[in-house]
Amino acid sequence: MRIAYLIAGTYNSGGMERVLANKANYLVAHGYEVIIITTDQRGQKPFFHLDQRIKCYDLGINYEENNGKSFFNKVMHYPFKQWKHKKRLSELLNKLHADVVVNVLVSSTLPLFHQFYSHIPITLASNSF
Repeated sequence: MRIAYLIAGTYNSGGMERVLANKANYLVAHGYEVIIITTDQRGQKPFFHLDQRIKCYDLGINYEENNGKSFFNKVMHYPFKQWKHKKRLSELLNKLHADVVVNVLVSSTLPLFHQFYSHIPITLASNSF
């Protein structure tokens, strides 16, 4: 079974990153194919160890570069970033053929791809509730 996780990045030392690393390492050790797809990795190494069998892809969206910017700047750039996110994620998911997608990103990203991939089971795993 091929499982894809969506997360902003794995370079932080936070709880989501730690839990994802633990789950991904466990699953790959038990025969699952695990893929981690990030939006804001920017070439940084994961903070927590990831088994070498885990495939990692970065979409290069870089939502975090808007942090601290003006409201106007965010309004101007966010729609383009969402479009880019949807396009790149769609292309990658078509290529990877994941059996399950686990979304660890904020819940507002779920509609970006669910309307195009309703045949893939999607799990929302977020601490943003």
